[in-house]
Amino acid sequence: MKLVDAHIHLSDSKYDQKVDGIIEDSKQSNVVALVSNSMNLHSSLLSLQLSKEHPNLVYAALGIHPWNVRRLSPNEVKETIELILQHETHGGKVVAVGEIGLDFQYSNEKLRDLQLKVFHEKL
Repeated sequence: MKLVDAHIHLSDSKYDQKVDGIIEDSKQSNVVALVSNSMNLHSSLLSLQLSKEHPNLVYAALGIHPWNVRRLSPNEVKETIELILQHETHGGKVVAVGEIGLDFQYSNEKLRDLQLKVFHEKL
C-alpha cells in the first residue's frame, strides 16, 4: 500500500536536523508524498524549498495559520498570497493553501476580527 502524509510541518524549526531522517523513513515506509504545511511566510518559503530539494516526494502547502495573525509583518499576507499565485502553475510543487482557516479557541474579539480579515484575503 502506498501512503500520503497530507499534513506534516517539515518547515518547522523543531525538524531542522531531522528532515533527512523523516524523508528516508518515509521512503522506507511506502510514503509516496509528504505535504509540508506552512504556518507563515517564512515557513511557506521553507516548504517550497523542501519541495524543490525533494522532488516527487515533498509538496508545499503555503499559507498562514490563524494563530499567527497576531505576529504578521506589515506585508506578510500580501507576500504569502503572491507566493501562492506565483507557484500555482509551476511544476506542481504547490498543491494546497495551508494553513488557512479560523481558530477562535485562544482568541479575543480583536484577534477574531484579524483572523477573519486574513482568511477573507487569502480566499
